[in-house]
Amino acid sequence: RDQNPWGFYMLGLSAWKAGENEYAEESFEKALALAPKHVKSLLNLGRVLLDTSRPGEALARIEEAIEVDPGSHVAYRLKGRALDQLGDQDEAIDAYRKAVSMDDKDAWSMNNMALIMIGQERFEDALLPLARATQIDDSRAVFWNNLGMALERTGRYRSAQDAYGAAFE
Repeated sequence: RDQNPWGFYMLGLSAWKAGENEYAEESFEKALALAPKHVKSLLNLGRVLLDTSRPGEALARIEEAIEVDPGSHVAYRLKGRALDQLGDQDEAIDAYRKAVSMDDKDAWSMNNMALIMIGQERFEDALLPLARATQIDDSRAVFWNNLGMALERTGRYRSAQDAYGAAFE
């Protein structure tokens, strides 16, 4: 069904999950040729472009998705990733904050925002979003590890040890 954007979207998604980024990009582009405002294709094409180190191109597609669906917290999370890759950490943090304001259970946005803060040596600022991320999803070792780093760098060594232990578990 070469006139069905969903078919190309699903093909692109499958190719991306299989690590076939070039094929995924082509498939998402075909979906968008048929349905230029297909938000899922725009966002997943943005993911492919981020994965292939093309954050400027990714940001353009993500911004298109935001124009179509300004209420998408996922779009703002991806915008944060793109801005971070482009070296604009302050704007990336703002995008992650917007994502969290739209979905207060978006643990990945909380983690990603806090990781930037850790990189900026704003360890105290990183604690709250990381603690919240581990409350929302306690199965992600990366959240616990990042919380451990922030705790350690703020002198909370026993709590850091507990967080690292949870990451290990």
